[in-house]
Amino acid sequence: MLDYFNAAAVRAALVPREERTTGGERVVIERRLSPDGRHVFKEMHLLDDGRSFVERVRLFSPDDLAALLGAAGLRVCDRFGDYSGAPISPEAPRAILVGARP
Repeated sequence: MLDYFNAAAVRAALVPREERTTGGERVVIERRLSPDGRHVFKEMHLLDDGRSFVERVRLFSPDDLAALLGAAGLRVCDRFGDYSGAPISPEAPRAILVGARP
């Protein structure tokens, strides 16, 4: 079983900037897509102490994930868009694929 976030839903709901206080620390979070749309870059700036962190996450479509499972010698038996078993759609929060050996 492979559980990953749904790339289409991430792209559609991307929040470019937010500010919050976490553990007493003021944090600014900025998110953007790479020019090719295949990665999300998230920059976290800790305002009180001046530190910053960058996170880069690769976006895989459900078909990309199925191809990766296929390359590993598995066939996809089922696909779900959430933990209740709903189908994958562009709005679904997850891409859950169930693979099996042929």
